[in-house]
Amino acid sequence: MVADLDGDGAPDLLVPDGQDIAVLRDIGSGYFDPPTFVNGASLGYNPTPFAVADMNSDGRLDITAPNYATGGNSFLIFINQTPQACKYAVKPVNISFPSAGGTGKLNVTAASSCTWTAVSNEPWITFTGGATGAGNGAVNYTVAANTDVTREGAIAVAEQSVAVTQATGQVPLQFGAPTSISLGSATPSLVW
Repeated sequence: MVADLDGDGAPDLLVPDGQDIAVLRDIGSGYFDPPTFVNGASLGYNPTPFAVADMNSDGRLDITAPNYATGGNSFLIFINQTPQACKYAVKPVNISFPSAGGTGKLNVTAASSCTWTAVSNEPWITFTGGATGAGNGAVNYTVAANTDVTREGAIAVAEQSVAVTQATGQVPLQFGAPTSISLGSATPSLVW
C-alpha cells in the first residue's frame, strides 16, 4: 500500500511483514529509509488486509488492521504520531500591478499541521486577511498606489518568496512644440 504518512508529499510504502506492518519512508530519488514496524512486536498473526485513514481527525493518516486475536470481530487502530514534514506550495509566484495598485490573493497549500506566516518586505504591500494559517489557506493583500518609479517588493510566506512588481506612477516628461529664437538683429524676435 502507498500513503503519505509523514505529510512530506512523497509516497511512503506499507507492506505486511510476517506478523507486523512495515513502513518504509520515502526519502526521495527512489530511496526509502529502513522499515519501521507499526506494532514493534509480533501481533501473533498476519495483519492483512490493512488500511489507512485519518481516524482521529488530526490531519495524519493512521493505520487500521483486523484484530484476529479477538476472533476477527474488531480491528486495531495504530495512531500516527509522526511529526509531519512541512512542504509548502504558494501560487502565484510572481505578481505585477499597475501604478494604481490593487488587491490580490496568494493560495497556500500545506499539510493541515503545518503553520505559516506571511511577511512583506515593503510598507506598500499590506495584508488584509490570512497573514497566518495552518494547512491550506489564502493570504489577501493590498498594493498601494505608486507615484514614483517602478518598484519591486516581496511577500515571504510558507518558506516561499513571491515577487511583487509595480509599474511606475510617475507622469512622463512632456514637451510642447519646439520654438526658435532669431538672433543677429538689434532686436531679437521670438517665433512661435
